[in-house]
Amino acid sequence: MSNIYPVILSGGSGTRLWPISRSLYPKQFLKIGSSQSFFQETALRFFNQSGYENPIIICNSEHRFIVKEQLAELDITPTAVILEEEGRNTAGAAAIASLKVSDLDPHGLVLLLASDHLVKKPSTLRQAIQDGKEAAFADKIVIFGIKPTKPEIGYGYIKMGSSMTGFETVFNVDEFVEKPDQKTAASYLKSGDYLWNSSLFLFKPTCYLSELEELNPEIAKGSRRAYEEAKMDLGFLRLNKKVFNLIPSISIDYAVMEKTPNAAIVPVAPDWNDIGSWDALWETLEKDELNTATIGDVISLKTKNTLVHSTSRLVTTIGLDNIIVAETSDAILVANKDHTQSVKLVVAELKTLNRSEHIAHNIIHRPWGTFEILNTGSKYQTKRITVNPGASLSLQSHKKRAEHWVVVEGIANITLGEDLQHLEDLELHPNQSTYIPIGFLHRLENKQQTPLVIIEVQTGGYLGEDDIERYEDLYGRNVNKIYPTKK
Repeated sequence: MSNIYPVILSGGSGTRLWPISRSLYPKQFLKIGSSQSFFQETALRFFNQSGYENPIIICNSEHRFIVKEQLAELDITPTAVILEEEGRNTAGAAAIASLKVSDLDPHGLVLLLASDHLVKKPSTLRQAIQDGKEAAFADKIVIFGIKPTKPEIGYGYIKMGSSMTGFETVFNVDEFVEKPDQKTAASYLKSGDYLWNSSLFLFKPTCYLSELEELNPEIAKGSRRAYEEAKMDLGFLRLNKKVFNLIPSISIDYAVMEKTPNAAIVPVAPDWNDIGSWDALWETLEKDELNTATIGDVISLKTKNTLVHSTSRLVTTIGLDNIIVAETSDAILVANKDHTQSVKLVVAELKTLNRSEHIAHNIIHRPWGTFEILNTGSKYQTKRITVNPGASLSLQSHKKRAEHWVVVEGIANITLGEDLQHLEDLELHPNQSTYIPIGFLHRLENKQQTPLVIIEVQTGGYLGEDDIERYEDLYGRNVNKIYPTKK
């Protein structure tokens, strides 16, 4: 029996859940009111299920170590992790997935999944996938349509056609419809003929590639070349950046599904939500007697129909109605719940103003651990650095800043010297410290089984993260092949 290969597309930036979602740590990796992220829940949905292989992940190169870490937390070994330097939407990603599965298993099926959707009834979804499997083998590109529960204007819709001959629960597709206005959405709900577009597909690789080559040959040709010229990099498959970035950025709906005569749809009601906005998140959360949901350190008084999310401090509300309050250490969002689809406009404004709050949190993830910016001045910056057990920062130097390190927790193994010929090894315990002059080579390593925490104070005229020269790195990041020498 042929297996299904779940392919998790994890390239989104989740702008409509700003400020908790940032481009370097988007919503699919967040653990919101749960011990697992949306990405992890997606991976677990099909893990160890009969007929399913381990997942293939297609993600942004910037997120590769987050993907690796979150899968390791679940003891899931991915079939492959494929890296895009720049997201080119779902049509190209589906082509890459098809090429990979074709190489692995000529009889396998691609199950294309978003990484950030909530499914409360996964067994119901898996049954629908089984219902659509034979249609996929019959060269249909099967999409799973969600039975609507309300007149939602934030989703695209698909109109079901007649029942497909020979398949009891599979239907032809009449048309794809853009996000409607409220009146139109209400008519769709009343008719019973329209389903929400879940962006969840099942197909044979050869079927999809054949349709793409006919309907959008530029994407098909570019994807194939980017895949064929991909290179392995520390266990990741890195697509040819130059080629893949030239592929038109088009969704699978526009590129194929709206044009192909081979589209099919299976209705399903798995208690699904795409968590595409703050009000969508509010709908999924447990609420109090005033219909208010809270996350984090929150005191809510006389507040109804509201979501209050605290990340770093106490947040109190009094007398609010129909409001979203989302707090992080560097930004706070306050919005009417009816306007949360417009949060992406705030992100666009931040980009226009060349601000950084849409890019990263004050806590920034690295392959070796995290650092948190505690305080910043014109010529100094203070960070809390946490190094994972067994991890090591690169051997590096800085041209424009010096650093002071104080160990708070754990044992720090430090390499330090003016140049390669004069490196010394230090071992520092809690309350011990060291000074790293400008230009000195240095490396921080945690050889213990518990996290290492240090406080770093940077001083200098320029404190940007791009002031770094790497000479050795365990994680495949760019290194300077020329070592500095003592003058």
